Amino acid sequence: MSTRKILHVLTLNLLLISTLTAYEIVDFSAFPANNMIEVSWQVQDGANIQKFVLQRSVDEVSWNDVQEFSYSGDGTKYYYQDSQVMKDSEEFKTSYFYRLKIHLTDGSIETSQSIMARPKYSGIYRTWGSLKAIFR
Repeated sequence: MSTRKILHVLTLNLLLISTLTAYEIVDFSAFPANNMIEVSWQVQDGANIQKFVLQRSVDEVSWNDVQEFSYSGDGTKYYYQDSQVMKDSEEFKTSYFYRLKIHLTDGSIETSQSIMARPKYSGIYRTWGSLKAIFR
């Protein structure tokens, strides 16, 4: 086999591999709502995605799985309302980080970049927390 044919076959294989792993996470965001954080994202060209696992951290070192989502097709908008931050946070200044663990159909796992949000607590929740602290 000539060198030219080998290069052609290698190029086609690389194009095939890059096509299989090409996907784009669009608009991955986390923003505060009343007493929770809302996380959302959308996917383009995700035919090779099997599922997502949303993860949360307070230090970007230790990550906990929060929710698993099956891939539902291109253009699907995924949402998660994280009200657990109300139970986890004794301080009102805690920042939370989120990332996606992306399971691909070939068995590999990739991780998105992390995003950060800080909960917005209602005045009632803040007052109730202060009252509970008095009676401890």
